[in-house]
Amino acid sequence: MDFIEAETTNIDDTVDMETVKQYWLDKLSSVPGKFGIEDLANMLEESNWFEKDLQQAFNELIDEGRAVNIDKHNKRPINPVHFDKNERLQRIEQ
Repeated sequence: MDFIEAETTNIDDTVDMETVKQYWLDKLSSVPGKFGIEDLANMLEESNWFEKDLQQAFNELIDEGRAVNIDKHNKRPINPVHFDKNERLQRIEQ
């Protein structure tokens, strides 16, 4: 496949948010755990998603009452997790 052909190939780049949310829930615990840059790198490598996908899914989990960022003191509509600050994240048991 040459460059022109690769550029015009139709690739479905949509991400199933339910899958990303389940991925998060599998990573989270009912005990708060720190998530840092290394964790983000591992998650990106494992999943092949973008950080924006992980952030959006975590935001949806917060809105659904299924997860919380213990260290977040104000609403962050775009990036609910600041991985560079090793924030503590927790799954909410229902």
